[in-house]
Amino acid sequence: MSIDENYKNALKKIESKQYNQAEQILIKALNQAEDSKDTTYLMKIYAELGKTQYFQSQFDTAIKNYENSLEFARTLGNEDYQIKNMYNMALVYQLLSDRKSATEFLNKAKDLARQIEDYEKHDKIQATLNNMVLKDSRLLYDSELMANEAFVKGQYTEAIKNYEQGLQSARKIGEFEAIHRILVKLIEIYLNKLPNKELAVHYLQEDLEIQKDYIKDKKKIADTEKIIAQLKVQFHKPREAIEYAKDALELYSEINLPFGQLVSLNLLASANVLLDNKDMAMEYLEDAESLIPFVDDLKVKLQIFLIKGQIFMELERFEESVENYKKALSISDEIMDLSILGNIYNSMGKLHRKWNKYSLAHEYYSRAINIFKKIEDNFNLAMSYFGSALTFKLQNKTDKAIEFFNSALEIGQQEKYLELVGEIYSELAEIYKEKKQIGEAIGKLESLVELKTELGLFKDTDKIYREIENLRKLI
Repeated sequence: MSIDENYKNALKKIESKQYNQAEQILIKALNQAEDSKDTTYLMKIYAELGKTQYFQSQFDTAIKNYENSLEFARTLGNEDYQIKNMYNMALVYQLLSDRKSATEFLNKAKDLARQIEDYEKHDKIQATLNNMVLKDSRLLYDSELMANEAFVKGQYTEAIKNYEQGLQSARKIGEFEAIHRILVKLIEIYLNKLPNKELAVHYLQEDLEIQKDYIKDKKKIADTEKIIAQLKVQFHKPREAIEYAKDALELYSEINLPFGQLVSLNLLASANVLLDNKDMAMEYLEDAESLIPFVDDLKVKLQIFLIKGQIFMELERFEESVENYKKALSISDEIMDLSILGNIYNSMGKLHRKWNKYSLAHEYYSRAINIFKKIEDNFNLAMSYFGSALTFKLQNKTDKAIEFFNSALEIGQQEKYLELVGEIYSELAEIYKEKKQIGEAIGKLESLVELKTELGLFKDTDKIYREIENLRKLI
């Protein structure tokens, strides 16, 4: 059969919805057209192949064939097939929920139809665009309205559901201001209302890309990068934190915002502390300290001295550490924030424990414990009990150490502070071994194995099992 005969047979199969058979016939015709280099038939056959694959839900292949047909149509200057292919590609992208690409091709097809004064095609394409955009615009408006109402009422789960639906519609029609607006709300929920910092980072990163590409407000971009850096430090991902903090610092420097520069420098210092780059951390802190006269925010100033105190403590330069913690305490007196005061006392307890000044360590831990009880900060309360227990252990006051470890353990188990719980099991097992209370030691190690298994840390369990077996031989 000739190319023309195969092509016409394929069209009949398409008309009778025998798409697979039509595709096979078109492939034969395509091979014939390629051999004879008949570009007109190549243009037509690729377009019909795209159609058969569209109806067989082979969307990626359909797009490739429409693209091939479009390329030949442009070479031949065939505006009719150019419009036809772009329109059909838009329909495929719409089914793939890629409204951005769909809208792009519809607009190109519409513009070409207007240029050649084919107003019938122009109006058809415009109607398709209107239906696509209006449907999603209406859904976006309704979803965002319901989400905002739920947010005001404190119904955050319902708000999330509607914001997500609105976000999907906004993405489809390329409403970037709406995307940014909704992402800001979702970030607020996941940071402050229903805390989920991992999800907050996910939405912050999406919002950052939207801001960079479309909003282009340097301060907003820097603020977003700063928040991501803060969360990355909390997640103990210092290298990622450094990347965002450096970008934020550069932008804050460009717009001459000392407050933002100082916060970014503090974050860079904190991240470098996590990487054990203490010299680099100190350099950032010195730069931060030079900005203090230009910044009014006391909490940001205080952060400099807290980080410096921590670094000097780890370097065992205890006098300098105390000096910085005292500066932090002085600023804390002006802020009058019990949470900050409790954290400073906790840090000073740790400092004096490392300095072997146990009485002072207990004094500061005791102050921290009282504050965290008062403000019901369970995590820091547990950490203060834990620090005090470590101090008693160093003093060989094992009964007091057990008492305080158990106080920390009770909170840790209740609040699911699993990393802390694991450390406490290890410490208690060690104390019970020293006290020759082998059964108690085995019990704590078994609890530790159970916890490690729950966390999927299977490599860590082999060593603990061996230790348990060795202890059982002593009974």
